[in-house]
Amino acid sequence: MEAAQPAMTIIEIIAASEKAWKLAPLAKLLDCSRGKLYKLVDTNRMPYMLLAGMIRFDPATTAAWVASQTV
Repeated sequence: MEAAQPAMTIIEIIAASEKAWKLAPLAKLLDCSRGKLYKLVDTNRMPYMLLAGMIRFDPATTAAWVASQTV
């Protein structure tokens, strides 16, 4: 029998995405409100991309940012 693979961390899940993250799924993954993420974006405390008026999060940049917030 093969050993079970360890579960991925939140940072690994974010980084593994092949597409830019949308705000709602990222908020759900981080277990925070969409309003909290909007506030972080609005105050430029979290890196994001603005594409044709849509807020998106680059997987690598966002994973690095989340890792930097670890205390």
